[in-house]
Amino acid sequence: MKFTVPFNSESEIDLQNNRWSFQNFVNRFTRQIVDIKEPVADVGRENLKSKRLAEIYGIRITQIGNDIKDWDEILITQTANGEDWGTIFLFEILEHLLSPLEMLRGLHYILSDDGILYVSLPQRPKFLWTSHHFHEIDHSRCRYLFTKANFEIEWHRRIYFWNFGFGIRPAFRLFFDFTTLYKLRKIAPRT
Repeated sequence: MKFTVPFNSESEIDLQNNRWSFQNFVNRFTRQIVDIKEPVADVGRENLKSKRLAEIYGIRITQIGNDIKDWDEILITQTANGEDWGTIFLFEILEHLLSPLEMLRGLHYILSDDGILYVSLPQRPKFLWTSHHFHEIDHSRCRYLFTKANFEIEWHRRIYFWNFGFGIRPAFRLFFDFTTLYKLRKIAPRT
């Protein structure tokens, strides 16, 4: 199945304009992730969140699906010794894909039966939506999407990006623009 690859894993170019806010956000984000099973994969381009997690836990994180053009490439992406992945990170990717459900089903297939999938995506009111996302997915639709892909939500947390600026949009973003981090587990073994 063909799908669109995100052009930038988390719009880090824009976020780095305010270094203090971005570093603060990354630190608050990575503190939420305390349960990691090796081997670990991160879907998409290398990003500061997975780099920080590798530093904190002293683990190797393998980038998968960096520039995938064909779905079959991710289905055969296993660890070097043929194991399934213990933990997979999917940070700020789903909203860029034409078919997020197919991505989640593929990850379900390559994740070990007791593995963990961490997913993050922005959630904001419609007037703050961006044009480079195919989907803006609220919590209730996320829950439905994860269930359809045979995952259950163990927990979810809102993490606000406190970017102080001037004007109406920055003021709204201060209170209404956040990333939601989900910790997911499989509810059915792969078939």
